[in-house]
Amino acid sequence: RAVAVVAVILYHSDVSWMPGGFLGVDLFFVLSGFLITSLLLRERESTGRIDLRAFWIRRFRRLVPALLFVLVAIAVYIHFVAADSARQSLRWDGLATLGYFANWRFIVTKQSYFASFGPPSPLKHMWSLAVEEQWYLLWPLLFGGMFTLLRGRRSAVLCAVLFLTAASVTAMRILTPRLGDPGRSFYGTDTRAHTLLLGSALALVMHRRSIRSDLGRVGVRVAGVLGLCYLAFAFVHFHDGDRFLYRDGGIALFALAGVAVILAVIHPAPDLVQRLLRPRPLRFIGRISYGLYLWHWPVDVYLNADRVGHTGLALFVYRLAATFGLALLSYKFVEMPVRRARTGSLKAMSISGATAGCTAVILLIASAGGTSAVVGFGGADDPPARQVVIVPATVASTASPANPPPTGPDAPRPAPSDRDTRVAIAGDSVGYSLVVGGPRIVGMQVIGGPGLGCGVMAGDYWLDGKVFSPDMEGKHCRAWSDRWRRAAQTSPDVVLITLGAWEVYDHQVGEKRLNVGTSAYRTALLNSLADGLAILNSRVKPRVALLSVPCYQPNVQESGVNSPRTDPERLRWVNGVFKEFAQRHRDQIELVDFAKFVCPGGRAVDKIDGIKLRPDGIHFSPSSSPIVWRWLAPRLLDLARRPVL
Repeated sequence: RAVAVVAVILYHSDVSWMPGGFLGVDLFFVLSGFLITSLLLRERESTGRIDLRAFWIRRFRRLVPALLFVLVAIAVYIHFVAADSARQSLRWDGLATLGYFANWRFIVTKQSYFASFGPPSPLKHMWSLAVEEQWYLLWPLLFGGMFTLLRGRRSAVLCAVLFLTAASVTAMRILTPRLGDPGRSFYGTDTRAHTLLLGSALALVMHRRSIRSDLGRVGVRVAGVLGLCYLAFAFVHFHDGDRFLYRDGGIALFALAGVAVILAVIHPAPDLVQRLLRPRPLRFIGRISYGLYLWHWPVDVYLNADRVGHTGLALFVYRLAATFGLALLSYKFVEMPVRRARTGSLKAMSISGATAGCTAVILLIASAGGTSAVVGFGGADDPPARQVVIVPATVASTASPANPPPTGPDAPRPAPSDRDTRVAIAGDSVGYSLVVGGPRIVGMQVIGGPGLGCGVMAGDYWLDGKVFSPDMEGKHCRAWSDRWRRAAQTSPDVVLITLGAWEVYDHQVGEKRLNVGTSAYRTALLNSLADGLAILNSRVKPRVALLSVPCYQPNVQESGVNSPRTDPERLRWVNGVFKEFAQRHRDQIELVDFAKFVCPGGRAVDKIDGIKLRPDGIHFSPSSSPIVWRWLAPRLLDLARRPVL
């Protein structure tokens, strides 16, 4: 438990050397499968049956009180801290958590566990508790049914469990897209069941058995050491987007390593694995691991860099201290008193149920009046229009011989000085991350318009010799022009165009492949940009800031191969086309050298002021987008207010 929860905490704290810490949840699942199945086996053997009511009441008393404690705190957060636009979403997240179906809530609303942009939900980690509770509800029924149907033959039940394991692994493979967020397979109870089932299989194999031969004991010790080494390797090597984990059985392999470690721990003869996991601090962390898991993510969300005034190690220490303090309070004053209470199980459950009902009412009251602003993992939802608060630096004119003011009778008019400057954003998910995660800027109103995974080039794209569709949800990318039209209807003073993430790919248009660097691709891209500009001019003629395409982190991969986004020649060529387009329309468009800011000297900046600029190598985060806006906002305000010569 300690190893699992520490890994998850380090992962959520963005510790760079622990990119695979999210796998700690799978270690929890394996352990739960083993422990619960062992309890059921012992009860069935001693009494001849499984008392389902008593089992569920024990689970209820163990899990629910601490959860209610957290949810009441979350209700306070929703009412006093959360933005109005997030309250409705948080309300349903809270109620889904209370009902232990948060994982399916996140699937239906397409909330990504790995999204690096958008206001984070303090309850997004509750998906795993939902999977566990659904397991506690269904597994005793299924387990008892299998024993009855198979006449108590443990070997036959083991075969059935292994069959279900294989089915779950297969479901994860089938339901994981080749590209994009693995949301459905990551959250699904069906797709994650194999980790729980592998723990159950170990319980069936080892129930009232011991390994007596010297060779067997050596094998257990070696397997335990290798398993522990593989767990450590997975924590520091794998990333949340690695397709191997979901499509090629990587999570199942990790779970098998967990099985090997558990086997070594329960073996009566002491070995290296037992000695490594025996220290008292680890046992203490394991004892309060449930509270640590419940509290660590809400603490991370609340104690952000802006609120604490620190980054890096100092911020991590603040968060860790708060997490341990709250977990200890929960353990001493909530969890243990309920577990030790002499109140009858039914009465304790009734009290907890009434408390849960009160918590639901508190959540509803605390979140009243909000509007939903859910960030999806590939959905077509527009980011919300939002008033954006940095106090920008004094705006110095950037007009120069290289960037002259727009000229001519048809040039856009300057923005009025008696109201906020309206800035609409059009483009792909990089712009989306700036809108959703953006701060507030005095004197500017930012209007959403970009789409997830959507450029302006028609057709599908080529990657590693295969053709893929940019559409993760229906045909919303093919309707990118509708998004630009909605942005135009807001009568913006400036339109910020963020493109390039998809324009650097070769595209398949009908029967023809258009390759980056060719005259055919250049013509198609210029025509698409011209179509977009015509749409933006359909209501008023705004000033346009076209961002150049920045370099991306060199480790950005898709389907196990380096993304074309990491190819500097492709980026240089696309930026050349953007420059040509801006020059053709220099009375309206200014090319903003975004690459110079993000990649000075041609190398991607990793951190600014101790904050990771692009956590996934592509998108900005709620912590880093203010840094971008401090650089970008003065340029947009200056562009909006330039006179026409």
